[in-house]
Amino acid sequence: MWFAWAAYWPETEIWNGEGLLASPTAVDGDGILQRDFVLGQNFPNPFNATTLICYQLLATTAVSLVVYNSAGQLVRDLVAGYQQAGVYIQRWDGRTESGADASSGTYFYRLKIGANEQQLTRSMALVR
Repeated sequence: MWFAWAAYWPETEIWNGEGLLASPTAVDGDGILQRDFVLGQNFPNPFNATTLICYQLLATTAVSLVVYNSAGQLVRDLVAGYQQAGVYIQRWDGRTESGADASSGTYFYRLKIGANEQQLTRSMALVR
């Protein structure tokens, strides 16, 4: 799997577990800051059992990473709390809050940060 990861993000370091990976560098080619955070597309997508969600914070802030189904219902709360600046990788095992397997379908993950709750949402597909 790390071979595939390196093909998509060759500039990243090898990661050995969930959590903080490196210090943030969310700037474009002209050196202009893009935003306060970055939310990447999950990998792999579609996925069967487990997927990884990568996000980057530029400052210590309140963070919420939540998975919703296509009806907008909460499926799983992955991250809730304060985190320091850096790159994070969060694993979702395709399970609900109660521990049951989520069914096949399209899901959305939303990252909210800060007191003003800036947010980004992306979609992913679970195939059982």
